Amino acid sequence: MFTTPFEGASGSSNAPILVVGWPGLGGVASSCVRNLSGSLHSESVSALNPDPHFMVEDIQVKNGLCFPGSLPKLVFQKVVTKSSNELILFIPEAQSLDNPLALARSVIRSAVSNFGVETVITFAAISSLLEPEEEPTVWFGSTDYHLGESLAKAGIPPLKEERICG
Repeated sequence: MFTTPFEGASGSSNAPILVVGWPGLGGVASSCVRNLSGSLHSESVSALNPDPHFMVEDIQVKNGLCFPGSLPKLVFQKVVTKSSNELILFIPEAQSLDNPLALARSVIRSAVSNFGVETVITFAAISSLLEPEEEPTVWFGSTDYHLGESLAKAGIPPLKEERICG
């Protein structure tokens, strides 16, 4: 889990929190956020245009007529929680391979301007060996020292040294 409060954010304790699940390694992160979406009442509230971030990769044929394949959906969902913070979920159907940073920046810009988001929580999977009888582990990495301290106090250990790709 990675958290990022925005530089220059007002620090509003009621600001919505963006939760992102990129469909990377094994679909672990997107599955986590889809599970949140399914278990909480969420509704689609906005979407990013996939056109600048993706290319059509296939052609679909119906009754002999060819049509361009579809681009992935990039939808924001809003979850109203019992806490003072709403959650804004972003679960893209695909990750941009050509320029993933441009897509990530578009997601952040949209979340800030449309919803007033000040904090982002993302999930990622780390490639490691895990025996079937072992419990999966959650670690954190944060760009904010104080937030990292809070997560550690809550019992979530920090990643000691890792490289996350994707």
